[in-house]
Order: sequence, then C-alpha cells, then structure tokens
Amino acid sequence: MPGKEKRKALVLGGGGLTGSGWLIGMLCGLVDADIDILQADLIVGTSSGALVGAQVATGCDLEVLYSQVVSNASPEPALELSTAALTALGGMLGGAQSPQLCRARVGKAALADENASTGLSAFIGARLPVAKWPDRNLCVTSVDAETGEFVAFDSGSGLSLLDAVTASCALPFIYPPARALGRRWMDGFIKSPANADVAGDYERIVVLAPMPEGFAAGSRVVAQTAELASRTGAMIATVVADEVPVRPLDPALLPDAARAGRAQAKSAATEVAAVWNAPSAPRPQAVR
Repeated sequence: MPGKEKRKALVLGGGGLTGSGWLIGMLCGLVDADIDILQADLIVGTSSGALVGAQVATGCDLEVLYSQVVSNASPEPALELSTAALTALGGMLGGAQSPQLCRARVGKAALADENASTGLSAFIGARLPVAKWPDRNLCVTSVDAETGEFVAFDSGSGLSLLDAVTASCALPFIYPPARALGRRWMDGFIKSPANADVAGDYERIVVLAPMPEGFAAGSRVVAQTAELASRTGAMIATVVADEVPVRPLDPALLPDAARAGRAQAKSAATEVAAVWNAPSAPRPQAVR
C-alpha cells in the first residue's frame, strides 16, 4: 500500500444508494466548513462508502458528484431488501457461533439465492471513471462468501478497483456474491456498518456512517468506535446520519439524502474539526 503516514483516516460507512448521497453531501459540507477532509492518509470504504471512497480517492470532483446526485440524472430501478431477508440476516448473524462462521452462513444463503439482481459491476463501473487504483491509501472492505473471512482490499491485493468496489457492494439477497481472485465476495457491511477497526493504527479517525447499525445485534457504529478509541487510544469523531430513509435502495431518495448530509455537516463540523485538526501527539497507552 503506498504511503506510510498514519495520522488521519477517513472511514466511510455503508448505507445503500441513499447512503452514497448522504456521504457525498456530508463531505461537501465539511469542505464548505474549511475542513480538508479529503487529505486523509487513509480512506476506508464499506459498501456505498467504498464507491464514494474510490470516487474521491481517484480524483472525482465532489461538487460534480453532488450535482449529479441532486439532479438524479441517471435514475436506476428501486430495489428493496424484504422484511423476510432482513429477519434472516439478523438471525444468521446473531447466532452463538463465531462472527466469521455466522458470516459464512449468510454467504451460503447468498450463494444459493436465485432471485438476486444482476448488473452491479456495470452500475459501479459507470460511476468509477478511473479503473486504476489511486496512488494513495484506499482500503475497500468485503467478506468471503464461502468462509466468512473479512478482508480489506487495497492496491496490492491483486484485483481491480472495480472488482474490489463491486465485492464491497454485493449485498446478499439483492445482488449475488461478486467474483474476484477465484473467490466469491459479499458486502463488507455484513461484518460492520463502517469497519472503522481497519483504521485502528491511525492517530485521528473520522467515521461518517449513513447507517447507525448493521444487521446483527451489537453492531451499532457509535459503540464500535467507542470501543476502538478505548482500545487503541485514537482520537475518533463519529458522525451518524440523523435520519435513515425507509428505502435506502430507492434512487428517488438520493437527492434528499445528499441535501440532508450537507445540512448535517454544519452541526458536525466542530466535532470533526476538533479531531481532524488536532496536533499530533504521542498516543495514550492502548487498553489491552
């Protein structure tokens, strides 16, 4: 992975189509507040956060992205994760087995699903104008659908940026597990809504989470980042969306989500700046 600085990390969580809109709006709003949030030493992206992270890491202009989202110039058909699927995910991830084995149960069900939509790679590719990994630290999270193993792909992982982002966005019961490196991969959100622990070696971490929690019990982002801060001594600012759309996979809700993110950035800017602009200092002794 290029670069060795481990000061500032930007973590972009998952949240469906509306999550990508909220993230773009939030990033625009933080830039409006004169916070150089894109000058991160590491960007970590999960699901829709992987797409937005890849877009900004490869040089996409934030204001152009915001205008595209607000205008909703290329709407896609609305998708929806059924109540039955949500219940099934919660049940499979909430078992007494290890988290990895629980994720493997989800993967087994996802691999057997014959009703999943196609076209995810084309959807991602149309929104990634640069196919090459950027010359900066970008990690894209995913889960091996067969083993349940969590991975954080980067430029040295041996797969294309498009394949990595597609793997991170392959939500079970909506899309089939993606193919890459001879394996099948599913949404990194299955492990955690943000996967902030990928940035655990960094001094200052800003976590932007369109979804407050994941499918499993105990997956609240605020609790996870509080535990990470306690364990590592990192300074962490966690911003969770004030409102979560009832249909996060409905592109018609994208414009409002982007506007909401930009508006919320005004109230979040002080907390984010306090972490992002803090002077470097020796980290407190981590709790083991």
